[in-house]
Amino acid sequence: MRTSNITPSFSGKFVIPNNNENKHVDYLYNKVSKIIKENNITGEFHNDKIVLTTDKTQEKNLFDSLKEFGIKIFSANKSK
Repeated sequence: MRTSNITPSFSGKFVIPNNNENKHVDYLYNKVSKIIKENNITGEFHNDKIVLTTDKTQEKNLFDSLKEFGIKIFSANKSK
């Protein structure tokens, strides 16, 4: 039986901090949760941040949705 690898190419992790940068956004976790469900993105919710893992095809939709709510996002990719 032949199988093919269909693993998406993940571009990295992005962090949405829950501090002064996003303090103006009411219901931040609820809004991000809705965006995650709509775009089928992997997310980890912590007390001080939200970590999103996306593939390259989902990035534009993610950034557009976050920009609509005024949510600031940072890249968590570490270049060595």
